[in-house]
Amino acid sequence: MVRLQSYSPHSGLLYEPPYIVAAHPSECRENHRDNSRDRETHGAPSLFGPGDRIVDEYTKEEFHVDQYLGKGGFAECFAVRSNRCRGQFALKVVKKSKLKDPSYSKMHREINLHRSVSHPNIVRLRGSFQDRQFFFLVMELYREQTLLTLINQSQH
Repeated sequence: MVRLQSYSPHSGLLYEPPYIVAAHPSECRENHRDNSRDRETHGAPSLFGPGDRIVDEYTKEEFHVDQYLGKGGFAECFAVRSNRCRGQFALKVVKKSKLKDPSYSKMHREINLHRSVSHPNIVRLRGSFQDRQFFFLVMELYREQTLLTLINQSQH
């Protein structure tokens, strides 16, 4: 068990709520089979694999990992299903150990900025939460094309 600090998915600003007890995502798996083959992503193991369950203990919302979507410099992204809402979402998982700022002020600014932006061409941030190791950003899942693909197509 780890202590989880959670943020309201309904507010536009982060706040400092009391800490609540939550299971770490690696302890929240529905089944404890070896997912190591499912987690391989271009030779490097992924943080989570299909069938894993990640829980926001503040809202009690569960996210079931369906698919690995991709990896960036600081984060991995997964297609997940929620126990509360129909459809799939993108869950961006940011490893705190990859961030240089120990107060995570840049991450908090990114979350607040993303919450305040509303535009048809920008995926919506649905909510966020964190534990000792990760920030979790729940976003709309856009399956058509990536921004990089669209940029490359417009240059031709």
